[in-house]
Amino acid sequence: MVVAAVVIALGRLTAPNWPLAVTALVFSVVLFIGEIVDNYQIVQPRYVIAPALLLYTAIVAMLRPRGVTDEAPAAGDPDGVPSGDASVTTASRGTMSAIAAWTPLTVFALLLAVVIGFNFRVVNTRSESPPWSAVVAAARHTCMKPGVAGYEYSHLWWHVHIPVQ
Repeated sequence: MVVAAVVIALGRLTAPNWPLAVTALVFSVVLFIGEIVDNYQIVQPRYVIAPALLLYTAIVAMLRPRGVTDEAPAAGDPDGVPSGDASVTTASRGTMSAIAAWTPLTVFALLLAVVIGFNFRVVNTRSESPPWSAVVAAARHTCMKPGVAGYEYSHLWWHVHIPVQ
């Protein structure tokens, strides 16, 4: 995706904001390397969210539609379509060029939405534990017994102590 965005931007099919794209891309790589180094043994998907968001920012900055930064239409033409007989042809051509200008960004947004939709729930050791409400219900049930000082719940490498109130 990044290579495709760079090729589209370098091919002048879009109006990239290069300072934003390069800055976001550099900081994405720096943050990603930092997350990898800090969490070398186990890199969970949650650790790469910030670098991914910066990467998406860089891609969107490169796929910025041409015409976004253009001057406003002339005072006599509020929609940018000149008056006269050729207005219908020019309007349809303007609509087609607007659709073409927004296509790369729209395709990226749709692809990103599909990927996020299918990968929303990540399976890891934290997602295998029961919901917190079930743990509290079990603790409440256990703490109703006389002489119980608290409830200890542990799952794999983490634990929690719930005292009797």
